[in-house]
Amino acid sequence: QRLSRSFGSADEAAVEICRLVRVALEVDLVFVSVVDGGQVEMLAVDDGLGSGLVAGARLDLGQTFCARALDGTAPQSSADLADGPYADLPWPGRLG
Repeated sequence: QRLSRSFGSADEAAVEICRLVRVALEVDLVFVSVVDGGQVEMLAVDDGLGSGLVAGARLDLGQTFCARALDGTAPQSSADLADGPYADLPWPGRLG
C-alpha cells in the first residue's frame, strides 16, 4: 500500500507508519521510539495487544528492547516475547 498523503506533523506521520507496518507485517505491536539518555520515549504506538504502551511513555533503557538491539546482543525484532531473547525483560512479561 502506497502512502500518498500529507501529514500535519511528524507525530501524525509516525502514527500512520506504525499502523501500516503492523498491518503489512501482521504483528501485534509496532512502535517508534527515541533513546534519550538512560530512557526510551515512545513517539508513536500501534498496539493490538492492549499492552498499555502509549505515545509519550518513558521507560528505563535497560528495561527495553532498545538497549539490547542497539548493542547487538539481541535482534531488532522478535516474534515471540515470552520465549525469545527478550523474555527476561519486565515490560513484555507483564503482557502475559
